[in-house]
Amino acid sequence: MKHLGKIFITDRKYRLMACLDDRAEPWNSKGAYTIWNFALENENDGWNYGVYANGGLLVETCSIRFLKKKSNTELFE
Repeated sequence: MKHLGKIFITDRKYRLMACLDDRAEPWNSKGAYTIWNFALENENDGWNYGVYANGGLLVETCSIRFLKKKSNTELFE
């Protein structure tokens, strides 16, 4: 609540910001990097999912709607 003002839930799991998870490690190297996001298909393009990444951190995917309409990123389909 302190950081986001709301509590968000994905797939019946509470979202924890990476900066609050002791297992998350900050990226400390300066430079330009490619960051990959992915969305899983669903009949509702606003859904996102919880997935495990980087050795067991539960993170969320973006929704297809967010990637297409709000992210201002280059899409590969």
